[in-house]
This record gives sequence, C-alpha cells and structure tokens, in this order.
Amino acid sequence: MKYIFIINPTSGKGKALKVSENIKKICEEENLEYEMYFTKEKDDATKIAKKFKHKSYIIFSVGGDGTLNEVLNGIVGSKNMLGIIPC
Repeated sequence: MKYIFIINPTSGKGKALKVSENIKKICEEENLEYEMYFTKEKDDATKIAKKFKHKSYIIFSVGGDGTLNEVLNGIVGSKNMLGIIPC
C-alpha cells in the first residue's frame, strides 16, 4: 500500500509543516512507500489528489478543514481511501 500525504504547510500557523517532518521520519523508520506533496495555492490539494484517481492508495489530508475539503473533492469517485491528520 502506498501512502500519499497532501500537506498545507501554512495550516495551524505552520503546525502541518512540523507534522510533515514526523510523517517522513515514521514512514522511513517503518519502510513505508510514501510521497509528500505541499500545497501552494487554492485548489492544489484537489489537483494533487486527482492525479491518483486511477490508483488505490491512502491519501492523507494534512491541514485544516479547507485542505480536507479539497482532498475529498479530489478523491471522490476513485478507489483511494482518505486519511486525516488534522493540524
């Protein structure tokens, strides 16, 4: 199983960016297959999630409710599962 992390680095006054360091550390310690993507502007999370519409991954929203909404809109109709790491 591959894990995709879509991170809003400004969420939680930078908390999501700090959390991303922990995500990377844990994934590498556990030898997990993962990719991290950082949003830069509105709708980036949706665009990133849509890139994986023909896959079957767990796509994590790392940020606030806006990031979650965008990720959810990007995975609707796909075989991907949604993970949430609130920041």
